Amino acid sequence: MAGLTLTTAVSAMGTAPTAAAAEAAAAPARWRACAEPAPQQAPLQCTTISVPLDHRIPHGPKIDIAVSRLAARDQAERRGCC
Repeated sequence: MAGLTLTTAVSAMGTAPTAAAAEAAAAPARWRACAEPAPQQAPLQCTTISVPLDHRIPHGPKIDIAVSRLAARDQAERRGCC
């Protein structure tokens, strides 16, 4: 999931990517270790993505959304793309 972008996330929700999503896709997420440990000390990675508050106004006010991910233990059984 190293290639996860906002476009992927928007498509996964069933919404057509907007101009703002395409714009955000140009800047890859900067993943880092999460500040707070997860239950059972899972090695989560975290990032923050800035998105439009209203997808109908892509250049309007933005909000930050926190996202975390957990790497698959077995790459052959992982979910997701890329």
